Amino acid sequence: DAIEDARAAGIVFYNCLIDSATTVELWQEEQFRNTKSPKTIGGGTDVFQPSEGQSDGNLYGENCVFTGALSCTRKEAAIIANSVGISVERNVTDKTTMLVVGLQDDYKLAGHKKSKKQRVAEEKILKGNDIKILSEADFMTLVKENN
Repeated sequence: DAIEDARAAGIVFYNCLIDSATTVELWQEEQFRNTKSPKTIGGGTDVFQPSEGQSDGNLYGENCVFTGALSCTRKEAAIIANSVGISVERNVTDKTTMLVVGLQDDYKLAGHKKSKKQRVAEEKILKGNDIKILSEADFMTLVKENN
């Protein structure tokens, strides 16, 4: 019975999320991300944490959010950003000054052309927030220029 099988799979998945203290979004992000790094859900060595930029960095005061798959882990990207003064957060807020857009997974976009983070950033731009939307390549160039 396909319906009962799907229901059972959903229950198992839900319980796995509860046991690992994670969300569907984080689980999807971890599954899609660069496969060179060890994958852990809900509390391992590769779980991204918001981080503060170095106060002596040329870009101190900038607040960045990453969306999509990057060529490195989020943790590694945050270290790179922090080294030039950029603080990194999980989600777009009124403090966000840049959004770095990596490779987007059509499945995660759920019919949209852009990620939710990018859509939120664009809404905030329309309301007057000064947010730069950069590709990963443009972000890396910016970092190199300000190192």
